[in-house]
Amino acid sequence: MAVKLLAAAVAVLLMGPATATELRVAVAAFDNAADDDAYDALGKGLQSMFATDLATVTTLDVVERERLHDILGELELADSGLLDPGTAARAGQLLGATHLLTGSFTVIGDRMRLDARLVEVQSAAVTLGASAEGERDAFFELQKDLLGQLVDSLALDLSPKERASVARIHTADFDAFAEFSHGIDLFDQQQYDEALAALQRASAQDEDFKLARLTLAEYERIASEIRDRAETLHSSRAELARLEALAAGEAEAGVARRLIETAALRGEPHREDRLTALYLLVHGYGDVDHDKARFRQLRQTEDRFAMERMADRFAQQYWSEARTLWPHAPPVIGTNGLAAIPRPDTYDEDFALYRRTLFPDAEALPQRQRDDIPTFSREMALRMHLDRRETAQQQLALLRDWKALDPEFRLFPSHFRSTASLLTNTLLLDESTAVLRMLADGTDDEVQLRLLASAIDTNRDLQAALEGAGDDRVMAEWLMLNRDGSYTAPAGDRRDLEAASAHAIPPKLLFALAHRRDLSPNRGHVLVGDLPVWLLTGYQVLGTGPRSDPVRAQTLRFATPLDGEERSALAIVDGVPRSEYSVHLELDFEPAEDWWPLDVHPTSHEGPDRPQPPEGRPRVGILVGLQNVHCAFGEDPDTGRSALLRPMTGHVVQLDGPTVRLRRFTETATSSHARWRAFEAEVLAEATLRGLPRNGDVQVTVHPDAIEVRYGGQRVVFDGLQLEPGFQGLAFAGTGYVELSGLAIAED
Repeated sequence: MAVKLLAAAVAVLLMGPATATELRVAVAAFDNAADDDAYDALGKGLQSMFATDLATVTTLDVVERERLHDILGELELADSGLLDPGTAARAGQLLGATHLLTGSFTVIGDRMRLDARLVEVQSAAVTLGASAEGERDAFFELQKDLLGQLVDSLALDLSPKERASVARIHTADFDAFAEFSHGIDLFDQQQYDEALAALQRASAQDEDFKLARLTLAEYERIASEIRDRAETLHSSRAELARLEALAAGEAEAGVARRLIETAALRGEPHREDRLTALYLLVHGYGDVDHDKARFRQLRQTEDRFAMERMADRFAQQYWSEARTLWPHAPPVIGTNGLAAIPRPDTYDEDFALYRRTLFPDAEALPQRQRDDIPTFSREMALRMHLDRRETAQQQLALLRDWKALDPEFRLFPSHFRSTASLLTNTLLLDESTAVLRMLADGTDDEVQLRLLASAIDTNRDLQAALEGAGDDRVMAEWLMLNRDGSYTAPAGDRRDLEAASAHAIPPKLLFALAHRRDLSPNRGHVLVGDLPVWLLTGYQVLGTGPRSDPVRAQTLRFATPLDGEERSALAIVDGVPRSEYSVHLELDFEPAEDWWPLDVHPTSHEGPDRPQPPEGRPRVGILVGLQNVHCAFGEDPDTGRSALLRPMTGHVVQLDGPTVRLRRFTETATSSHARWRAFEAEVLAEATLRGLPRNGDVQVTVHPDAIEVRYGGQRVVFDGLQLEPGFQGLAFAGTGYVELSGLAIAED
């Protein structure tokens, strides 16, 4: 391998080791110097590898790649290594960097060459130039050779651990490297789904490619936040348009409009106003703090379900920004500190007061922030649609951050104990035990020590139960569902544990699991895949398949009692009003091996065979354009009686055997206790498929003027429609059993 070191001004950097305050380096994307543009994306992969390696050196600061990308965009420069020294110095000054590393690469046949130079920002002088050339498939050797020259020229005094980190090869697979680079490039082009797919391929190509996995995880998080922000902006604009047309609750609607407009402001100068508005919107739209802060008039006239889901969107946007600002912004929207939303006549004064409450001038952390941490699991996690495991991990991270900021450890032990219980109940046993031991080290109270020791023993028993199980997935589900919401439950009854340990799940356990998997309108949402699902009606006929978390499953199951009586169920999926989108799902009408009917107790069942669902094939419907999901009853002006003045309306694509129907429906409930059970439905169109698809994929694509259905390899289109944006959901009716999996919604 030929290596050439250009010695221009290297002596300036050889005067001694650098410190973090002296050196701050930005790494630009390397430019493709060859004519073949097929390898253009490799420059961003090299940029990421160099920046990652340099970041392991504690005496060196590395500018984030995204920050450099933004600065080059502001300067209207290409995000590449072809920057002249003057331009590089200008970009470095805006980044607060002392040096900027630029470079290029050339791939010709099976050969590859890397060139790099280091520009000193203050003088715009090139203080280092280096190159490395060799086999293309040995690109990792070239990258490490060039990196070694850079480290040596800077006279960085690396510790043994840092030397090992710098020398560690990210991947020796050129194809994995190319996919990784392609994924970064696609992400910069805002092609998020394609970028994540490329990074997944890179991770699969080389299972040891840690940087690809870490980048994939980070990009998944960023893409999720971008989608959340886009959906919030879309929902906010629709909400503003709706508020403009309101007559009832006009004063509150005006306050809501001002808060939404403030929440939409971008940029750091508006940060405190934006977060204060989001905080107040969550209180106003959601039922937070025992009715003290909500929009009372709007909740009496508007769709409460829609308002709650708007509160979810505002909470998610608040968290994505406030969490990164800890401790300067409270990351948790709690129940203390704010008494009410701003009043229309004193809006400016009230808003300024609430902003000072959230962002006090005092340097000390507000006591309220500490007190709000335990409310994360009760309020914030629900709005963010987290499962129990994610909730426990996020709450523990908040407590750890606080402990790091508060050396005197002024957190109440009860905060940590409740978090340890969350960790235990989701079987994060090592994390729970670590928290409990930390608490034990901080107390001499005999009673507290006994309680902590008992909790540690429970973790030990749970671990032993998992390790001794014939099917650890069944055991894990049984333990989590038994303990969900409990802070004091023991590991479990011995007979129950023995049943859960069996390779063949006994009927008694199947029956108990079926009840715990059941959906209830009083328990909030359950996650099916990554989509939240809210049950409207269908208690004890609509449930899930196995749970990987107390509130997460991959399948939904509709099954009617064995008496043959027809039942129905309605559920809302996703909770974001949409106008153009696709719903995908898979149907299976064969009962799963672990299904058991809820109305048949194992002790009353005769015969060795498992009970079978009643004859029949349930009708499965995809609800689109749902409006007025949960409006309050009011007084009928004609009769003076209580009436549903704004009934739920929408359309349903119904799969009934070989027939596909499009219906328009209207809720006809006569009392608040019987709502979501009675509907008037009008058939707008129907089509008959060739044959009866037993199982298979279903895709429903919705446009404002048409709905396309693909099922059983066939296609049906209902056009000439005028659909309003609304929520989407699922409807089941009839007798029998059906399992729904692969549930996904994609915005078109």
